[in-house]
Amino acid sequence: MAYKPTRPNQLGISSLKNIEVRQLVNYIDWKFFFRTWRLLGDYSFLISNKLTKGQWLCRFDDLEQERANQVFDLWNDAQSLLNELIAKKSLQVNATFGLFEAMSDGENIIVKSEENVILPMFRQQYLDDAEYCLSLADFVAQEDDYIGLFAVVVHSEAVVADEYKSLLKQSLLDRLAEATTEWLHEQIRKKYWGFAAKEVLTIEDMKQSRFQGIRPAVGYPSLPDQSLIFKIGEILPLQEIGIELTENGAMIPSSSICGMVFAHPNSRYFRIGRISKTQFKDYATRRGISCEELERFVGLEIVE
Repeated sequence: MAYKPTRPNQLGISSLKNIEVRQLVNYIDWKFFFRTWRLLGDYSFLISNKLTKGQWLCRFDDLEQERANQVFDLWNDAQSLLNELIAKKSLQVNATFGLFEAMSDGENIIVKSEENVILPMFRQQYLDDAEYCLSLADFVAQEDDYIGLFAVVVHSEAVVADEYKSLLKQSLLDRLAEATTEWLHEQIRKKYWGFAAKEVLTIEDMKQSRFQGIRPAVGYPSLPDQSLIFKIGEILPLQEIGIELTENGAMIPSSSICGMVFAHPNSRYFRIGRISKTQFKDYATRRGISCEELERFVGLEIVE
């Protein structure tokens, strides 16, 4: 399809400090919270209805009672702790994002910030019945296009009583970071970039990715090179919002997410999968590091 890029309403870098937490809670996708605790299943009825334990458990047969009981207790504990953290103002949510002129050059995306920054991308190679092997660079025009970069972080120094509460707290912080990304992406689509200014979607629609564009984070299957976070860190002021990077490209605190925003209406999520040694070597050259060093950051299967 013909693609006419939308010029962002606000080019350059912006930072949002102390984002109101209560507005983010509705953006939490709780199914991933339960998956973190290895409780697979559809618990949407519990989430959307105020049930007593008895009302919840009566929906299950004897064989399912133990798991249903675990689900209810975990959900109840999570709500109590989340409300406590919010009430005590023990959470700080920050974000930074930038909207820039950009262009693609082969499998590279060139971001025109203060200095041009090249973000190399991988391309799919070995997929069954694939009509076309995708690269994220396909979603940026060869000239006169735009791209977004973002980072979000959830801070909390709240002290909890025991190991269980500590794990529960971290699970909540991780979910809040994802929720912040969902919220920020909506703000970018409708307000700061404006390529979907007239979008009318429910939060459930957003959780199903029924919006225009994508927001792959570093580490996503389509963006598997963790070292790219250093390149993004050359552009965005990560330290300003409280994110530190380790030498392995991990973010501290761990309840942090960093990635890219694409507006192209054909953009979609995908996985790179296996790649050849030839592509890996070419990528390392474009990335400007050795294959040995790159192997520390990329978890792809590399074949002859």
